[in-house]
Amino acid sequence: MTLDPFSAWAGPHHPQILFVGEAWGEQEDYTKQPFVGTSGKEFWKMLGRAFRAEDDPSWLAARSHFSYEDHAEWLPYRKDWMEAKGLAFTNVLNFRPPSNKIANISVKRDELPATYPSIPSIDRGLYLHPQYLPELDRLEEEVREARPNLIVALGNTACWALLQTTSIGSIRGAITQCRGRFAAINGSAGSPLKVLPAWHPASIIYQWKQRPVLIADLGKAELEGKFPEIRRPKRGVLVDALLSDIINFTSRMTPLDTLSVDVETRGGQITCIGFARRRDDAIVVPFADSGKEDGSYWQTPLDEIAAWNLVEALLVGPWPKLFQNGLYDIQYILRAGIRPQNCLHDTMLYHHAMWPEMRKNLGFLGSIYTNEPAWKLMRRAKTDTVKRDE
Repeated sequence: MTLDPFSAWAGPHHPQILFVGEAWGEQEDYTKQPFVGTSGKEFWKMLGRAFRAEDDPSWLAARSHFSYEDHAEWLPYRKDWMEAKGLAFTNVLNFRPPSNKIANISVKRDELPATYPSIPSIDRGLYLHPQYLPELDRLEEEVREARPNLIVALGNTACWALLQTTSIGSIRGAITQCRGRFAAINGSAGSPLKVLPAWHPASIIYQWKQRPVLIADLGKAELEGKFPEIRRPKRGVLVDALLSDIINFTSRMTPLDTLSVDVETRGGQITCIGFARRRDDAIVVPFADSGKEDGSYWQTPLDEIAAWNLVEALLVGPWPKLFQNGLYDIQYILRAGIRPQNCLHDTMLYHHAMWPEMRKNLGFLGSIYTNEPAWKLMRRAKTDTVKRDE
């Protein structure tokens, strides 16, 4: 085990993008370099694909020197490309856990000393053994010195260290910022360090279907590594609409607009319908309010009828309609006595046609195609308030 900063680091000390992995494997333990073994070589291939470097001589030189007999042979060749691209590799733990399992260097909560810092469990209710906590000090010193534009947290252990969570399956692909002890470190432009959670390359060896997902996230990393701040798309969404708001929204529709439609349900009933004509012009029309005795959002039955009439005018209007899992939404719209017209596209089906092996829910599509935060983690909801595609 080594605690010296940059002693087991690959790439420039001031990179644009820093990839943080979990711990050493057998070959990393031998070479004292990160991402060297079988998964490291696969990671190199995926980086080449995502960064469109497969015709780059320096990337090809490293690729051509892969050897499964000598895992160190290709390391001098990958250095040039990493320097040119501003990429660096390190790990949360600069040693090899017994049997490559984090659980083998962890203890139960009741075994922790009173001085143990306030950090979450690292592996299914287990906590990193106190003797290994200095590894976080070493990683913090590396990050503080490097100050990259972007950190890519590869796998649960990196997310645990940098984001205080191990929910990689829920947060991967969504740009966020460091938490815990790393939240106090500013990036290259003085802004908080931003992080992109992604699958660890070693997991791809066992879950090959996730390979295109990691390649997509690495492509996002290339773009995000060019600037240090978090850039969110501008959104304009009016919630808790009044009848006058729905009328005004309809009046802004033009013949060139495409109308995005999304239905939320609970207990077999529509709770609200969202419409968007542009990314910065959207409206949510509620119908349910669990805090009221009659369960309706609207003050009077006549108001609710008027709201449904305005919704129907939008759904049967001439504008092309865009859905996500539209068959689910349309069945509820039909039950409400409305037959929507000009249903043009379904983003779920579009995505499935291009990438049939990938997940199709809206959160996943958002993580691949947008720079939105992981919005499903922003609210707590019962299972029957979430659409089946979400």
